[in-house]
Amino acid sequence: MYPVSTRVLKAITLFGMPHTGPYAEIGKGFEQLGAVLLRYGLNDRTPYWAGVYHDDPGATPPEDLRSHAACLLARGVKPPPEMARIDLPPGKYAVLTYHGSYYGLAEPWKWFREEWMPKSGLTLRKAPALEVYRTMVPKVTEDAQLTEMFLPVE
Repeated sequence: MYPVSTRVLKAITLFGMPHTGPYAEIGKGFEQLGAVLLRYGLNDRTPYWAGVYHDDPGATPPEDLRSHAACLLARGVKPPPEMARIDLPPGKYAVLTYHGSYYGLAEPWKWFREEWMPKSGLTLRKAPALEVYRTMVPKVTEDAQLTEMFLPVE
């Protein structure tokens, strides 16, 4: 239903704003992230933004889900003190590529976790899942967004 590939990633360090609660409400964290980046003049110093999801939504109550609204900072940029550091371990990931509005991300995530993953022959490993936003409004229209979804696998 969606294109999926596997990739091996090096360790990545992101910086962002913590969020606790339903993953669908992480937009509040992205609003905070945007405000901090704007305040420090760093909007053009972020190669990409990402959602970092620390818990399994199938095993954790929605109100206890932990995530970060995060970004990669350009080399040499000092992170603002309000931002948390998120160190992601290296490893193999299954990657789903999604084209469309951020408001439509729930459906591909559900398919990825509940249909694709059980049939893949892979198992989840202990590491956060990610959404990497490769394009963003206003550079492209909302329905033309490109998002990559990363599940840590082995």
